Amino acid sequence: MALPGRLFENIFEATPHPYLILQADERFSIVAVNAQYLAVTGTEREAILGRGLFEVFPDDPSDEASSSVEDLRSSLKRVMSDGRADTMGLQKYDIPVRDGTSDFEVKYWSPVNTPVFGTDQKVAYIIHHVEDVTEYVLQSGKGAADATSRRVAFATPAQRMAAEVIRRADELKHANRALKGAMEELEVRESELSRLNQRLTELDRIKSLFFANVSHEIRTPMNAILGIAHLMRREGGTSRQIERLDKLDSAARHLLGIINDILDLSKIEAGKLRLAEEDFALSPILHKAVGLISDAASAKGLRILVDVAGMPRRLRGDPNRLSQVLVNFLGNALKFTEHGKIVLKGRVVEETELDFALRFEVSDSGIGMTPEQLGRLFIAFEQGDNSSTRKYGGTGLGLAISRQIAELMGGEVGVTSEFGHGSTFWFEVRLRHAAEPGQEESPPASEKASLVLARERQGKRVLIVEDDRTLQEVAFELLSHVGLAPDVASNGSEAVEMARRTDYAAILMDMRMPDMDGLDATRAIRRLAERHAVPILAMTANASMEDRDRCLAAGMNDFIAKPVAPEVLFSTLLLWLANTSLVHHD
Repeated sequence: MALPGRLFENIFEATPHPYLILQADERFSIVAVNAQYLAVTGTEREAILGRGLFEVFPDDPSDEASSSVEDLRSSLKRVMSDGRADTMGLQKYDIPVRDGTSDFEVKYWSPVNTPVFGTDQKVAYIIHHVEDVTEYVLQSGKGAADATSRRVAFATPAQRMAAEVIRRADELKHANRALKGAMEELEVRESELSRLNQRLTELDRIKSLFFANVSHEIRTPMNAILGIAHLMRREGGTSRQIERLDKLDSAARHLLGIINDILDLSKIEAGKLRLAEEDFALSPILHKAVGLISDAASAKGLRILVDVAGMPRRLRGDPNRLSQVLVNFLGNALKFTEHGKIVLKGRVVEETELDFALRFEVSDSGIGMTPEQLGRLFIAFEQGDNSSTRKYGGTGLGLAISRQIAELMGGEVGVTSEFGHGSTFWFEVRLRHAAEPGQEESPPASEKASLVLARERQGKRVLIVEDDRTLQEVAFELLSHVGLAPDVASNGSEAVEMARRTDYAAILMDMRMPDMDGLDATRAIRRLAERHAVPILAMTANASMEDRDRCLAAGMNDFIAKPVAPEVLFSTLLLWLANTSLVHHD
């Protein structure tokens, strides 16, 4: 049988403990209060009904340690969000004295907040019930700071234990509050660090994009300069004109080397320098590195000696980066040596089941260095001689980059030198065993690829996809000179349409173009049933490994970085025109 409402009111009023019923709103408005609550707080029913709980009972502003109101607010919010009763620990409340003054009276309560659900199953009301333990706390000594005149001695062990429990509970409460503050501070710091990390990531992305754009914008006109110089040299001229073209070519390649060094350094600083993982033969790497300085060494009357007895024939790693360090060390030896010789040595330091530890040394009979100069080596932008009167050029980046490459390859670099008696630069790297034994390397072909193309691939149709008109002209002239029959498309859309109409023997594809770029054009051509086997070779100023990977993933077969050396272009074309069976795409 349901109890009448009046009986509920009588029971609510008669309970010996203080009760409030609060509206579950933002103010926690007081909608009902029993007589006991009015008695312990010294308030009148009409004065508090309808008002917010914390308007009636604020914290004592003069008590900096008082925070029970905030604790109570947090408890009520938990009840609203969780829909479960929340039992609070012992709380100290500052209750305003109702005598016309602004004084507060200390109360020690243990509150319990219980939800009451409405018909929509949401919390509609909260029953706020407290156990008033003020007298016990004061007599136990817990409230001595507030009422020293009422402190009594602990007569029994039980009283002492109870007082200790209360003390420890209070300490835990303050410790939890301090922990909560520390956690909130940590969350703020973590949020700030997260925002800073996002900003740094964005700046790194902008920096990488900037350097990629700079690389593209410099390599494109550099390709035109070197290409036109090659065409002019091929057409002949006076000895003075040829000499000037050689100087133009040398200066352009020097500038390109500086750009490559700056881009490499930016990648290293950003942690984005990637090493390739491929099988390669060591002999051609050494042959090429020595070949790059052989003419200049001969002009100086220098001898070049190579001693690599006992070195493995085939390895697995990044041949281009290995070559880069060798060329840098050999180039430095050439720069600082006027008489005598340059010696390249290589030996196996250690061999395991997985890899080799290899040591390369480049010694010269040049000017040598002082101990002070040695201390400045392998640091970006530093050189042995940084004075304004220095004789030898350079940016000071090559050795710093070489050190980073060696470290990425699991090794290190070093130098020994005596002023006036030459230097020995060395580096060690770890390279894996080749995955496949491979065939014995054949000696370099004596006949140039351009001559083979002219004799054996006469009239082959090749499509040049390039938006720059000057580069169109250079590529067209280069291919025409070796007997190929080139066509030109100015963007990807034109290339797809021309490939649809004509069965080209090969396609040279730029990456960045208006309307449709080279990647999308390659994908579109690969979708043409009759063109799945045509060799598509990237010929682009986007020269990073990431760009190479993107080109190959789009369906291209090979990658030629601008500025393009004519003989590299011819040898690459010769390879694919002679081996169309190598082309395979799913």
